[in-house]
Amino acid sequence: MNSDAGSLIRASAATLPNLDHIIRGLLYVYVFSLPFRRLLFVERSGFIILMVLLVLWCAVNRRHFFTQTPIDIPLVAFVAWVALTIPFATFPAYSAKEFAKLLQQGLIFYVVAYFFQDRLCRIRLHAVLMGAICVISVYGLFEFKDLIGARPPDVDLLYVGSFTGAEVWLTTYLVMLLPVVFALALFEQGGWFKTFYAGTTLLARLLLCRQL
Repeated sequence: MNSDAGSLIRASAATLPNLDHIIRGLLYVYVFSLPFRRLLFVERSGFIILMVLLVLWCAVNRRHFFTQTPIDIPLVAFVAWVALTIPFATFPAYSAKEFAKLLQQGLIFYVVAYFFQDRLCRIRLHAVLMGAICVISVYGLFEFKDLIGARPPDVDLLYVGSFTGAEVWLTTYLVMLLPVVFALALFEQGGWFKTFYAGTTLLARLLLCRQL
């Protein structure tokens, strides 16, 4: 029985020539799809596929992917505190669903921390993040311009959701990502990457000013 299981794992490993590259590629798609409401199915399906690939990776490599980071203790403490508050929440069922999302994103954090240790992989991940923010910001600014031109009397100019689907989601997304974009633009040494980061920072900042 054990030999059959080992043969199956080796066959799976042979079918998937490089699990690390496949997992990174899936994470690129997953991260890019997060702010897009119409790509919600990509996030959900992608996470399930990612779980299967991670289990296969652990079986093939006979080890786990969790790596030590400077925020392990604060992160565990925060997750534990949130878990303790669920029974006392006004809507425990809803809070439990949100807690599951917290666990999901915590897992994604450790997956990224392990599989993106190489500098080139991190640069590609930064480019994916910046690309998503750039698309969201450009479309949001055009949406705002269209609302200014001719809008129904019951539509507020603040109701700009871009591809996120709602102005609250858009504002939250920009508030969370703008410091990251600004830091990348500030510390990038030069070249077209710095120009791209700086331009994306400007676009996101302009859109956020319209939201506040």
